[in-house]
Amino acid sequence: MNRLLADAAALIDVASVSHHEQDIADLVETRLRSLGDGRLEVHRIANNVLARSNFGRPSRLVLAGHLDTVPPNGNDKARVVGDTLWGLGASDMKGGLSVMLDLAASLCQSAGAGARQPAFDVTFVFYSCEEVDRSYSGLLEIEAASPGLLAGDAASLFLPLVHGAVAQIDPGEGAVDRLSDDLDRLVGHHQDGLQAGQQRLTLVRNVSVGVHLRPSRDLGGRLRAH
Repeated sequence: MNRLLADAAALIDVASVSHHEQDIADLVETRLRSLGDGRLEVHRIANNVLARSNFGRPSRLVLAGHLDTVPPNGNDKARVVGDTLWGLGASDMKGGLSVMLDLAASLCQSAGAGARQPAFDVTFVFYSCEEVDRSYSGLLEIEAASPGLLAGDAASLFLPLVHGAVAQIDPGEGAVDRLSDDLDRLVGHHQDGLQAGQQRLTLVRNVSVGVHLRPSRDLGGRLRAH
């Protein structure tokens, strides 16, 4: 079995429903600290774990991924069929977490003598409570405790795109406006639709959109697109 696939499967088998991320946070913290030699500065804030490289580069990239999952529905254990991984959080986002951990290890290896040196420093953020109300978000816990840990020049939520749609955007046409029509057709039951801001986006030619549907927590029972 592919190493990353096996690693992601192991992460799936660690239950981490929102508000219950301690076990997986412990595992991630142990993995990061085991990389050794002080090449990563590791921080633990509640059930959030951060690792920062300090190579003295002029810019910093922040990669963030959430540790929690929605409640299980008969899919709490990993199942591998060929080269396909099934299980709670396989795409959202235990698969992404396994890649982030692998990148952290590779970054430490790049600090060795004769190795190709990284062009920028990296902060890895493994945070809790993304799948629930924003007020519980681990990012807010980190910001309240030590906001400087989240500082960077660029940031990305490291979520693998498994299913998606591609829209071709012509130069000069607002990307958000164009995608609004496609998404409204896809989620026609969403009464609010999608609206673009006043500023039109004209710098992108190709846009990929990953759409994830989950049961809404609203009493009305509508579906939301995330």
